Amino acid sequence: MNKSLTVAGQQTAEQGFCTRPKLLLAACCLLLGGVSCTSHYVRGTPLDQPCGMLTPEQLAVIRDNIAREPWHGAYLALLENADQALERDPHPVEVFKVPSYYAHPRDHMQAKEPLSSDAQAAHTLALAWHLADAHQDAYAAKAASILDAWASTNTSVRGKESALVFCYAGTPLVLAADLLADNAAWRDGPRERFLEWTENVFLPAAQSISCRRNNWGAWSLFAISAGTSLLQAPGGIDECAAKLRRRIETHIDHNAELPHENRRTNSGMRYTAFALLAMTASAQIIRNNGGDDLFQHVDADGIGIEAALEKHFDYCLDPDSWPYRPATGVIGWLQRILYPRADSLLIPSPTADSGSLFEAMSAEYRNQAWENWTASARPIHGGRGWLQPTLTRQR
Repeated sequence: MNKSLTVAGQQTAEQGFCTRPKLLLAACCLLLGGVSCTSHYVRGTPLDQPCGMLTPEQLAVIRDNIAREPWHGAYLALLENADQALERDPHPVEVFKVPSYYAHPRDHMQAKEPLSSDAQAAHTLALAWHLADAHQDAYAAKAASILDAWASTNTSVRGKESALVFCYAGTPLVLAADLLADNAAWRDGPRERFLEWTENVFLPAAQSISCRRNNWGAWSLFAISAGTSLLQAPGGIDECAAKLRRRIETHIDHNAELPHENRRTNSGMRYTAFALLAMTASAQIIRNNGGDDLFQHVDADGIGIEAALEKHFDYCLDPDSWPYRPATGVIGWLQRILYPRADSLLIPSPTADSGSLFEAMSAEYRNQAWENWTASARPIHGGRGWLQPTLTRQR
């Protein structure tokens, strides 16, 4: 890769999906060594309390915090969004199919919007049920109805990028179900239908891209971690922990960068944040379910998630120092086919993925510089991985 050439134009590439040749899928399974591309999920006994991204203890901390800033402003925003979600009619689809973003950006956005909006609404409502002083029953009932609409309607996931979108846009449905775990009204038929949908539709879709070495694989692991937590699949969290441990050791380079995201040149900083969102959110679910604390895991060179965050933050402060610029001519043409990218350098922002990432991780690692960077964007809602990161901060 030529790192010395300049860039041009700009493109909104929040979805940015790798479209590498299908032959690489088989190769990556071999390269991952020991990480299976197929898995059978055996349902355990789902817990009667949340255990995914937020445990009862963590929810109690949030309730204690919401009388003061920055939590109070985020709490008010949550309630406003929850009230709006009460009026939303869900829009489930039988077959979830999303075209390639880079080939058909408008169609891609339209195809994923129903899932994304429904999932966000369900999670907002479920979280409001835990935190609000009024309308709790209405919030829980509406969240449950959105979950049941998808579980009763959606039967398959098809299309080039559909599984990836399902992982990052659909997982909030699973996290909402987790938050409703101790809701007495969500029992019997609707809950069982959603667990069956998670086991038979959601998890197989996520598993179908688990061998991808870039952000696709990271989002697959996040979705699988969330589904495994909800179903309490025997041995599932240990398997997720082993996969995340290996991803930390093999997909974060000796320079603390993510080389599979750097290949996206102009879009590399955006994809680095995108991948780290999934990895850190997976670490949260794994730890909350009694697994290892992989926020602290490092490889033989002492490189782990924290080092990758520090390196990405350096680029957030000085994006012009980003060295991975697109080539020109035939090499640049081929590069763009293999690694689709924006036309100009995508700059990290506290209002985009990097903001959600550092809002959550500044509390995890007690890093004041990261917190200072995100403060101007509060309350940060988050859209993928870390949802409501300002509100759910634990300090």
